[in-house]
Amino acid sequence: MKRIIISFIFLALSQSVFSEIRPEYSGSWFNPAQSGHGFSIEVLSSDKSIVYWYAFDPFGSPIFLFGDATNVGNRIQAKVYILAGMVFGEFDPDTNELFDWGTLTITFHDCTHATLQYSSVLQQDGVPFGSGEMPLVRLASIDGFKCSDYPVSGIYDGYAIEDNTVFFGIGIISESGEVNFVSSDAVLIFGQLSVDNGRFGQLTASGSVVSYRTGNPVVANFTASGSFSPDGIVLEYRNPLTGDTGQLSIFKLNELTTRTVSFSDLQGNWTALNVIFGTNGPVTISGNGTFSATDDLGCVYNGQITIPNFERNILGVSFTVTGCNEASGTFTGNGFYDSGQDLLVVMAWNGEDAGVFILTRN
Repeated sequence: MKRIIISFIFLALSQSVFSEIRPEYSGSWFNPAQSGHGFSIEVLSSDKSIVYWYAFDPFGSPIFLFGDATNVGNRIQAKVYILAGMVFGEFDPDTNELFDWGTLTITFHDCTHATLQYSSVLQQDGVPFGSGEMPLVRLASIDGFKCSDYPVSGIYDGYAIEDNTVFFGIGIISESGEVNFVSSDAVLIFGQLSVDNGRFGQLTASGSVVSYRTGNPVVANFTASGSFSPDGIVLEYRNPLTGDTGQLSIFKLNELTTRTVSFSDLQGNWTALNVIFGTNGPVTISGNGTFSATDDLGCVYNGQITIPNFERNILGVSFTVTGCNEASGTFTGNGFYDSGQDLLVVMAWNGEDAGVFILTRN
């Protein structure tokens, strides 16, 4: 029963195909060593972007280049054009002439650093624009699409491969590196990620793994190491419960992660499904994030939801459980709100027991 309920999470929260180009990349970019020209990037979808380059021609006159871009992995590749002929004030489109300028590629290393490569096929009065490469950094972002200070924070789905068996899962990584993850075989992970600042793209993780495969929780500590890209994490680990080695590959749900969330979105009456024990109960969330709940086993929940960053859909959760024998004490964890399906998902841990809840609005 538990595996069936947990599997429901992945069906209910399925997202579009993963792309490494993030909406947060939209904004203004430039080369600090060459202040005076720069780029405006607009991420339109998972596979399309528009790039504008405010630059100068070979003789020093200002020009405006624009590119129709395709997103490929962590790069946007654009065919670039230039318009000439329109007179200011008249704005007669019949006077415009479109020229094929060349191509450019922008490779994003993270949310604030990128590399530009360009190649022009155009000459002006016999002088070529040429080709080259330069570093770019973010100058300004768009309100509502601010990058996290912690590059791997977000909502993820993916899979673990262990002993030639694939287990799908969904998880949350907070902006302080807290990890909450539940798999389809009733195994939960609660721990801490640490980004290795000395080795770009590398991280380590440690914490507790809790298995409900046999009903009652079995807890063990774990360590893991791996790498991250702007939108994905790969960890190599050894399962301390089985002794098997495995690999966890998870991918960020960018659209879900970057949705803004407020207490007004969460306020109201809900019904909570306890994924671990299969119980249900009513929940009331107030306008400041405090909540109370009971379930059909007589357990009483009182707690607080916090929103650490109103521009990211990652919630902090803490609550105390009293009045029941199944799981009691103080739990802490994280959650997120899926506005598209009006679902609230919470994962929490008290050091011995775990709680995974799906809340649907009444």
